Amino acid sequence: QVTFINPHYVEAYQSQTDILERNEKVITVKNGKYYVDKVVTFNFGKYVHVCGEFGSSYVSMEQVVVSKSFYLEALPEKIRNQVSISDTLFITMGRLSPEKNQESLIYAVEKLVKENPNVKLIILGKGLLQEQLTELIIKLDLQNNVFLAGQLENPFFTLSESDFFVFPSYWEGQPMVLLEALSLNKKIISSNIPQSAFVLKDGKYGLVSNGTDTESLADGMKKIMYENLNFDKFSADKYNQNAIESFYDVIKHE
Repeated sequence: QVTFINPHYVEAYQSQTDILERNEKVITVKNGKYYVDKVVTFNFGKYVHVCGEFGSSYVSMEQVVVSKSFYLEALPEKIRNQVSISDTLFITMGRLSPEKNQESLIYAVEKLVKENPNVKLIILGKGLLQEQLTELIIKLDLQNNVFLAGQLENPFFTLSESDFFVFPSYWEGQPMVLLEALSLNKKIISSNIPQSAFVLKDGKYGLVSNGTDTESLADGMKKIMYENLNFDKFSADKYNQNAIESFYDVIKHE
């Protein structure tokens, strides 16, 4: 729920394309309750899709004040209190184990925070590296930026609320969480491993970094944050159909 800083002069946009092309119009809003159902992130700022008595329009976050928030509602209150809708939020998901490479990701976030303290990372999952990663977060003084949120019964709504999904793995089998993020139409930055590059079609559906190391992850995260990258829309049905056809093709040739 939001209110407008200056309800008599609001620069509004009808679509995300209008935002990019700066095709705005000025609207006047009445006193009342207005709700945000979508947030979009550009390299020049965040825009919220506001619904209310005047209809619906995209307006800059700078023009509204959040009066009540249901943002990241599934997470513990301690985390929710430290992450604002105006922050740039990355989410990663997977068990806390060496092959998932969360350690390099945390070091990458340290680099980003030095330039932009509003960068936040939520790590969903649990595992044997819980204590080690907690100690690393404290060592790097990232308690206000990196959060171990544990395992959620239904993580997908929380994932949908992020700005970007980051997938830093050293290796994977079938990267199911990557497919799930694609199905939610999230912008994705992945480490450069064969399985992820295959799913992302070498950059068609998401950004593949130059490697799996801290520098590569940090560079990729900066690129997806600050450049208006456009990716093709992923079709889960088409992906599944292609997988089935490939399976039967292998059987035929055995």
